[in-house]
Amino acid sequence: MDKTEYKTIMSLLSEYKIDELKQYLEKRMNSKYSNNARKAIMSLINEDCIKDYPSYYQRTKLHQSVLKTYCGIFAKTDDGIILLHKGSNLFQLYDKNVLDPTLEEIMERSWSYGVETKNKKLEFAKRLLSILDNRYQKDIYCTREDDKHIEALPSDEATSVYVPKNYYDTAHILLGEPVEEYMDNKGNGIYLKSPNGKALIMKMIHEEKK
Repeated sequence: MDKTEYKTIMSLLSEYKIDELKQYLEKRMNSKYSNNARKAIMSLINEDCIKDYPSYYQRTKLHQSVLKTYCGIFAKTDDGIILLHKGSNLFQLYDKNVLDPTLEEIMERSWSYGVETKNKKLEFAKRLLSILDNRYQKDIYCTREDDKHIEALPSDEATSVYVPKNYYDTAHILLGEPVEEYMDNKGNGIYLKSPNGKALIMKMIHEEKK
């Protein structure tokens, strides 16, 4: 909180403008969430993208920067935004406003590569999103973590699942709070959902856990 925010809040409190204070705080929280979500999406893009570097002339005279083309699926739909990332990790956000012009540009450029293949993967992602609530119903009792992994256990601890910590953390940023977490009977991954969207973080293969 900076000085301007502090003064605004204190002024509204001193004048007993509770409704205005509530609106101000909600606006600030939404702004913070959107900024964090945009950074998280860009982090996913930076991890898996093609980079076209401008020439010296383009950099100095035309002021062009690196052009990024996301290798995963990144699309707007009637239900918001879908990202199908490496390893079939899946994210859905209901608010399209988290996209800024930079993210929009990367998304549009990504669709210029392999449209037919991307359409097939997008349809797969949509089908998967439609069945997550039926397939992933086992409550997660607790999680354990280290630098790279999250281990989730159900209440009976019969089956645990390891997922990449970076994708798990990204899901929490994109979904905000509160978040509900579930797994299926086979331990295929962790399903997360909140009022902001859904995410499926797939289990790590044996080599990844070393």
